[in-house]
Amino acid sequence: MSAIQDDDKAFDAGAVYVFEFDGTWVQGQKLQAPTGVAGDLFGESVDLEGDRILVGGGGRDDHGANSGAGYVWELQGSTWVQTAMLTASDGIASALFGLSCALSGDRAAFGAPLHSTPLSKQGKV
Repeated sequence: MSAIQDDDKAFDAGAVYVFEFDGTWVQGQKLQAPTGVAGDLFGESVDLEGDRILVGGGGRDDHGANSGAGYVWELQGSTWVQTAMLTASDGIASALFGLSCALSGDRAAFGAPLHSTPLSKQGKV
């Protein structure tokens, strides 16, 4: 379950709550971006497959305001550990990279619906 407006680290920094079933559903680990700041919207999208979770945060500002980022978390023992933070090599402001994400085996896809250039306004994956 994601909570993009989780304010534990900063206003709208976001979080993802991992629940595990052992006869009943119990909240396990709360995931947050280690470098999360206000407006990152970590948890805006989430996909889970086996021992790997993808998390999108379209509000991250590495390539300009709201350029976005994706995060990879892997289960190591009984602890979820962030193993990568991904951004678009051609990231631009307002692209919202991470607004959607999908995971299949060793492949991850992140949507950047507002990635545009003067000649292209269709977004990118």
